[in-house]
Amino acid sequence: MIRKGQISRRTFLKGSAAAAATLGTPAILHAQTATLKTTAWGGKWGEVMKGQIIPIFEKEFKCKVETDSAFPYYPKLQATPRNAPLYDVLHTNTSEQWQAVVEGLVEPKLDAKAIPNLADVYPYAVSDKICGVSAFTSAIGFGYRTDKGLTTPTSWKDLADPKHAGARGSYIIPVNSLARCI
Repeated sequence: MIRKGQISRRTFLKGSAAAAATLGTPAILHAQTATLKTTAWGGKWGEVMKGQIIPIFEKEFKCKVETDSAFPYYPKLQATPRNAPLYDVLHTNTSEQWQAVVEGLVEPKLDAKAIPNLADVYPYAVSDKICGVSAFTSAIGFGYRTDKGLTTPTSWKDLADPKHAGARGSYIIPVNSLARCI
């Protein structure tokens, strides 16, 4: 109910909009630069991405890259609508990538026709063993004690030899794919 001397909110908004148009208020324009939303690591990986890779990418593709480095990423992606995902690119551990594929949150296969420069990627970086394209790689190695009479391993399979039962050791980071194969 409107009392004498009061106007409704709707009437006020209509009048304000008409007044703003009459006064020539500047229009609100949206940015013309596309924004790519992705996840990013901290530490050395993050320094390389933000200091070297992202600026080159932004310049070449005339876009802006926004990164989220607040791990974990997968639950955030799960919580967003499928028709408006939080990220355009999911850069995360292999285990989370496969979970995202199973849930239909990322594309299961790369379409070489839609990605013309995929042919320029190293063969190990695209495989049916990984989701998407591997952006970074790092060496994983193993050590052994010659003072215990161990022979030099020549492959990862050598570590599975039953003669090493009770003598093997490894580390596993539960939220990471690092050392999952040991």
